[in-house]
Amino acid sequence: MFIRFKVIILLVCLVIIILLQLFWLALIILISIVFCLFFNLVIFKFLIKNKWLQGIFKVIGLFILSILIRVFCIDIYTVSGESMENTLYSGDIVFINKLIYGPSVPASLYGIPWINIAWRIIHKDSIDYSTLYWDVYRLKGISQINRGDIIVLTTQPFNMHSILFIKRCIAISGDTIAIKNGVVNINGNLQSDPSLSKNPYYIKIKNIVKFNQKTDSLKIRTRKQIITKHELYMDLTHQEKTSIKNNVDSLAIKIVDEDNWVYPKDSIFQWTIDNYGSVIIPQKGMTIHLNNYTYRIYEKTIKESEQKIIEQRNGSFYIKDSIITEYTFQNDYYFFMGDNRHNSKDCREWGIFIPAKYIIGKTNVVLFSNNKFNNGYKRLFKIVK
Repeated sequence: MFIRFKVIILLVCLVIIILLQLFWLALIILISIVFCLFFNLVIFKFLIKNKWLQGIFKVIGLFILSILIRVFCIDIYTVSGESMENTLYSGDIVFINKLIYGPSVPASLYGIPWINIAWRIIHKDSIDYSTLYWDVYRLKGISQINRGDIIVLTTQPFNMHSILFIKRCIAISGDTIAIKNGVVNINGNLQSDPSLSKNPYYIKIKNIVKFNQKTDSLKIRTRKQIITKHELYMDLTHQEKTSIKNNVDSLAIKIVDEDNWVYPKDSIFQWTIDNYGSVIIPQKGMTIHLNNYTYRIYEKTIKESEQKIIEQRNGSFYIKDSIITEYTFQNDYYFFMGDNRHNSKDCREWGIFIPAKYIIGKTNVVLFSNNKFNNGYKRLFKIVK
């Protein structure tokens, strides 16, 4: 009876998924139904009378299903670094929803959980990595990528060397983004910062002892950089800034005027983390006229994500030996930043926009935390947004 109930539930899910046109997920459900029925049929028990063998086959079946679930449905990710503070902290274990945007099919064996470990152990140093990749593409999901989503992503095809990042989507395909004096502007509209995002502030005070007592009473435990006994820099969220505003003489965002890591590293741009752009986020089918300005902005995206190499020779642009004057993008792209705006490696530094196929999934739940500076139970199943 219990087996029939499970099969009925799976069939109902199958119908719903087909109505949503998620046919790839319908296939996984069908496989689950087959496993569920097969392992409980009399013929299975008749063919394999040895209970040990029955157990081994069931373990193999569950192993395959677990791989399918991790690749196509859900996974977990451990946050490292400070780029998403105070929204997420290093040590937070977050839930990744791959169904919402549709999962990216692994680009190699190294993108398949557990199989990658076994493959490396067996082959060790004899692997030719360049022969183990295929094209990355994304399956259909149930929602689009939206501004403000917190997303786990990579900056290159999924393989054993891929580094995962967790950032917030700031701009989507076709948007024009500009950052002026630390304030994000999308399509001409000023954007409010996420409620827990951090910015560095230049603060003037009369009595630093009383100021420290005030911040301690408000449980504001953040990095301080003392300049003089009446001046300091301090990283604050909007709420923290508001709570201490009446206890300081003056308070203003610390603007970075020079950066040696914001891309493009070129004197004609002079972009910084606080003054960036404006720039259009590429979308599929968008055509740009190639000149010194657009070439520098989009060069890395075209080379690393579109896999096309454009060379500049004597003032003209070439793909191989063919001269070109414009380029049409083949993918939709997105722009990401960390909530800890002055302490985040993101699209401002990478110099590339992120294609949809490199996005792993969305997260808005902290399962638990290993951060020793935050009470773990307070992070348990915490919703973040």
